[in-house]
This record gives sequence, structure tokens and C-alpha cells, in this order.
Amino acid sequence: MINRGYYFPAVDIKTLKSMRESQQAAMEKYGCRTWWRSRNPYVVVHRQIEEPVLLVNFDQLQQYLGEVLGRPIYTDDLISNYRQLKRVARSMISRHVREFHRTHQK
Repeated sequence: MINRGYYFPAVDIKTLKSMRESQQAAMEKYGCRTWWRSRNPYVVVHRQIEEPVLLVNFDQLQQYLGEVLGRPIYTDDLISNYRQLKRVARSMISRHVREFHRTHQK
């Protein structure tokens, strides 16, 4: 299969089932804290970058990461530069949380 210039080998049904089982197991460990359903980019990015199993749609992660970082995130970035993006995202999320607490103190 060709997608956005990258070659992804065909995935068989057994592999898809295994991937879905991994995703389901990852979701179950969070119990009722279903952060992947949130519409808050900071919540989703904060949790997803620490979770090795992708629990959100790839396009949603790309969009939300772009919102957190304040710039477009391209597929190339996610593939070749993910560690750097995670580091910057952690910094931006920390800054966002500090700003939130500063502006909401009594």
C-alpha cells in the first residue's frame, strides 16, 4: 500500500487482530479515564506521547500535536523526528499547565 509517499507493507488479518488487542489492553489499563476521547489537544497529546500504543486516530494526533506546538506537523515529522517532537511537546504542555495555574490562582 502506498500512502503519502511511504510504503506500508500489507497487513494480514492476524496482525490487525493483534494490533486491536494491544490497543484494547492499553485502553483497559486507564479504566474510566478515557483521555483519548477528549477534545482538548493538551490532554490528548500529553497522554498519547507517553503511551506506546496509538489510542487516537493518527490524523487527530497530528492535528492536536500541531495545535500544542503552534505549527503544522507533517507526516515526515512524526516518522523521522518523533522523539524531538515529544520533547518539545512536553515542554509546551508544562508551560501551558504553569500558565493555567498562574491565571487561575485565588
